[in-house]
Amino acid sequence: MELHHPTHLNTQNANLFLRSPLIKAQSDGDFGKAVTRARNHQNQVSLSNFAALDDEQERLRREASYLGFHYRYKAEVPDTQVDRARIGLDEAAQALAMLQVDPRYVVWLKKEPAQLLDTQSDQYKALFSASVTSFQLINAVVVNRYVQRRMQEEARTATGAERLIYKHGNYAVAWVIAKRLKSAINSSAVIDGATLEIKLSAIFDQLRLTHLNHTTAATNLRGPLALFRNQTHTVPLLEKVMIENYDLSTDLAIPSKRSQHKAGQLYPEALFNYLVSKAPQIVDIP
Repeated sequence: MELHHPTHLNTQNANLFLRSPLIKAQSDGDFGKAVTRARNHQNQVSLSNFAALDDEQERLRREASYLGFHYRYKAEVPDTQVDRARIGLDEAAQALAMLQVDPRYVVWLKKEPAQLLDTQSDQYKALFSASVTSFQLINAVVVNRYVQRRMQEEARTATGAERLIYKHGNYAVAWVIAKRLKSAINSSAVIDGATLEIKLSAIFDQLRLTHLNHTTAATNLRGPLALFRNQTHTVPLLEKVMIENYDLSTDLAIPSKRSQHKAGQLYPEALFNYLVSKAPQIVDIP
């Protein structure tokens, strides 16, 4: 069959037939955002891109800018420039996860970190809620940067199983120590990195050794990475590290808090709420 293609198309007389009416919506409204999310789900778009539709992210960006920090929650042209005043979305989510009472964040960061960037997930909503302040965001990042750098340094100088414990236990250590800095992180002042370095040096080393000892004892049948990806193993480990580091080994309330664990709870909520509340605060940081 021979097909004939027209050499000229009169667009003035062309008609387009639609089965449903056109709807005009504001791109920044709830409906417009829903359409954008549905449309982009048809493409291979990173979950973090949906954060650009979250009003809380823009609020945090504006507030952080007043404090001299550039919070980049939207995709930008990558560069290799080192700027401590820049905070990316991934880094923000990781740091804010260290502030949560729920110990499962330590596991999610090792096993399913994408959950923390999915704007529809409970994890994301907890991290980037309307109650989060720019001071909390920035201070959490400052603290987490210190711990991650120290853990990387320890991993570089260690060997064998010890090196792997430092490498894969980085979030566990950051999560435990962040509880001791709750007052400083929640304050209305940006934590000074130099002061933090001085105040945390000995405290970090003490926690690192406590973490190393308990993790070594727990890795007889599995490697550190497998351990920290497993909630069944990580949660009891964090409990032991917190009790020793917070000097709670003789606290008579702990057995009672353990007994309050109810069927259906995803972790011992009463126990961890109590342990977090008893974390001795490191003062004079900002």
